[in-house]
Amino acid sequence: MAKDKKTKNRRKRSLNKTIRRLVLVVAFVVFLVSVVLNGIFSKTELSTIVSINGHTILYQTSKMLEEAGDIQAYADRIMEVYRSIPEDIRAAGESEAYRAYFEQFADDATGVNAEKILGEIQGNMLAQSLYLVMYDADTSAVVQLVRTVSNFHEDVAYLPGQWKAVPEEEVKKFLEPNESTIMYGGSDERGGEVITVGKQITDGEGRICCLIMLDIPLLMVDVTAGIFLFVYVLVLALITVLIVVICRRYVRKRIVKPITQISSAAENYAGDRLKGDSLSSHFDKLDIHTRDELEELSTVMAGMEKDLTRYEKDLMQATAAQERIQTELKLASGIQDRMLPNQFPAFPDRDDFDIYATMDPAKEVGGDFYDFFLVDEDHLAMVIADVSGKGIPAALFMMSSKIILNNYASLGIPPAEVLGRTNQKICELDLQNMFVTVWLGILDLKTGVVTAGNAGHEYPVIRQSGDEFRLLKDRHNLVIGVLEDVPFDSYTFTLSEGGTLFLYTDGVPEATDADNRMYGTGRMVDALNRAQTSDPEQLLKAVRKDVDAFVREAPQFDDLTMLCVRYNGFKK
Repeated sequence: MAKDKKTKNRRKRSLNKTIRRLVLVVAFVVFLVSVVLNGIFSKTELSTIVSINGHTILYQTSKMLEEAGDIQAYADRIMEVYRSIPEDIRAAGESEAYRAYFEQFADDATGVNAEKILGEIQGNMLAQSLYLVMYDADTSAVVQLVRTVSNFHEDVAYLPGQWKAVPEEEVKKFLEPNESTIMYGGSDERGGEVITVGKQITDGEGRICCLIMLDIPLLMVDVTAGIFLFVYVLVLALITVLIVVICRRYVRKRIVKPITQISSAAENYAGDRLKGDSLSSHFDKLDIHTRDELEELSTVMAGMEKDLTRYEKDLMQATAAQERIQTELKLASGIQDRMLPNQFPAFPDRDDFDIYATMDPAKEVGGDFYDFFLVDEDHLAMVIADVSGKGIPAALFMMSSKIILNNYASLGIPPAEVLGRTNQKICELDLQNMFVTVWLGILDLKTGVVTAGNAGHEYPVIRQSGDEFRLLKDRHNLVIGVLEDVPFDSYTFTLSEGGTLFLYTDGVPEATDADNRMYGTGRMVDALNRAQTSDPEQLLKAVRKDVDAFVREAPQFDDLTMLCVRYNGFKK
């Protein structure tokens, strides 16, 4: 026993050592990654920060300048004055004669508003200068339109019309069509190093009205880069700690905990067998999903336990058989449900009609079904049917009938011919006295005319626009699947724009309460009229709610299937 404890303790130390080594390796890898990233960012961070901040500022500025007035007209007037000045006066630059030409812009509303906006933006940042300029290709000069007082040189005054000779090569990138921010290095009026960021302001035709220019001192960029580096290192440290914690938990969960579970189960299994207890389950209770050798080991141990205990094995087989039956029923129910169109809205791109349907089986699987589909762009097929019998046989017959009806209706042939061919095909299958009632209708989406055939099914309910729901006691044919070569006929009626058609199976009117009273078609029609809505989904919910209120605690005797379509009229 002492030897076993010693071996167990040594094994635990080995796992802890593995965890510590893994943590150290992860920490070292994270450190190397941080060093590499720092080396990369140290070379590119400066331009990245300037580009991001400059783009944000200039984008916001361009949006706010839309409130200043007609910037394009303002720029055109200044440039017109600039080009009209005699060359000798313009060459003097800051002379009183030159400045006099631009005194007219001192109180210009657009210029004043633009300068105010630029001043407010500049006051909230460490930009040296924020201004609007335009390039004059004839004189190779950048002409100032609006400029705020520098945050770093407040003693320097700026006026519209000031210009600076700039070679075309230096401003060429600002004049080419470009939606992004443009950046280059330079110096300000005092010789200080700045990074200038620019952005075009264009009119609706893509013509450049002016350029927004932003001077950012390198000192501010260095401070920002330093802050970013500090935050970067801090975040990296937090990520490293997080990775270490996750790795430790991962190892404990994937290695230590599964081994402990298997060891404990083995000890309990041996102890119970020594006591003569052969009913207890140990390895089947293990919840190990590591997808590796540990999971495989737990599976093998569980299989061994089953093989050693015959009674337990037989019991488990009986339980598994019962569960398999339930699984198969659920699978059949799922297959049946997927065969019915149950994605709503069913035709989201169509606004000329709305359709909704439900099928609630009384058992795991049912014998009712509905279907609807577009035969072509102008014709909507609608089917509702009730198969005789219950359970799996009825479900299989239901699926066969649905497929046959769908295949024939998709050919675009009249409903009467569809019912006749379907009857002939089902009779050939010789399904031992099983039959199906069917109502099939084809709605002409251009005219609202419905061509329908009724093979022993319930009467449809219709409501014309502005009227109430009423039963349409149509002509009935023989049910499908009883006799071969039976003739089927059809009839027509028209749905007005906004009219509604409601179809159902006998599970709705034959729903029975605890006193064995049936719900009936009268209550059904009244529930439709009380709903005070034309939405198909809400109409079906109203009827189902009224049925549930009627039957109360009584069990559902038959499948409840309903389909409703509202014709909205032809949309050109």
